[in-house]
Amino acid sequence: MFHLDLHTVGSLSSFTYTADAIRRHGAIASVELSHSGQYAGTYLTDKDKKRGLAQWGPSAGVRPDGLEVKELTEEKITDIGRSCRG
Repeated sequence: MFHLDLHTVGSLSSFTYTADAIRRHGAIASVELSHSGQYAGTYLTDKDKKRGLAQWGPSAGVRPDGLEVKELTEEKITDIGRSCRG
């Protein structure tokens, strides 16, 4: 499985290379969007999953590795939606 990340410098060339290879073989690309839940944002840069900018989950708790997870409340979801709409 390959992971292409828009936040990684130079990733556009990886997307272009991948898309060209797919087309060259007569196939059609598809994208799967997923969320890594309480591990989102940590697995590529922090192999031990000990740090994180802010780990959010459906409820507050502690991951098996001891990292605190904050509850993503409906109010916070609404705030995120508002900020995305501009």
